[in-house]
Amino acid sequence: MKIVELVGIPGSGKSYILPEFKKRYNTNEKVFLYNDLISQFILEQLPALSFLKILPTKIQNKIFSKIYFSQKYDIIFQDKFEKQYASLIKFIKNYNDKRPIKLEYKAAIFKWFLKTGEYYLLSENVKAKGVLIIDEGFVQRVSSLFISELENKILKEDIVSYLKLIPKFSKLIYVERDFNLCLRSRVENPGYRLKGSDNDEIKKVLKINQTALTMAYSILKKETKLVASIVINK
Repeated sequence: MKIVELVGIPGSGKSYILPEFKKRYNTNEKVFLYNDLISQFILEQLPALSFLKILPTKIQNKIFSKIYFSQKYDIIFQDKFEKQYASLIKFIKNYNDKRPIKLEYKAAIFKWFLKTGEYYLLSENVKAKGVLIIDEGFVQRVSSLFISELENKILKEDIVSYLKLIPKFSKLIYVERDFNLCLRSRVENPGYRLKGSDNDEIKKVLKINQTALTMAYSILKKETKLVASIVINK
């Protein structure tokens, strides 16, 4: 299955546009989001449940997700990913260990990477052909490696090393939005990573994220034609 990654700094609107982007994505193939892929996987594992396809998609996804997580498929795929991409996992652990951030953040970041790995392994274990669109792929996770206001220096060679280790995407789309609009969105809804931070701290972290993601995007743009960008003006 092909994987399309949306990337952009926090507040750029990746998650917001995801459902509409799925509808408008120009392809003759079936397009999946994460929950759709879970439903497809469970139907392939348990074809006797195909009668549930008469239900609205949201209800189907809710039922199939419950089965998926109750059977711990998420953990199974994360464990497989950790073994299959041992070099990437080692890089992330080593990089994370030397960072000036709280232990709880280090643990959360590592879980985020495993969750992203799950997306890829799940897509590989679905027989159906199509396109999976995700807004938390491995290129986006570049920003997860630079979330501390103490980290002011981003080394290009570190990002290059990281990008060589990650699973390959089919297409990368950079979501661009005015920085001040992104900042306003994150101040209003800081999320787990920035909860309790003041406006200046949020701005600083977003700037660091922007630098890291722009650097990753520029590196990939030179190496492959599989990258593009879209602009959100509101």
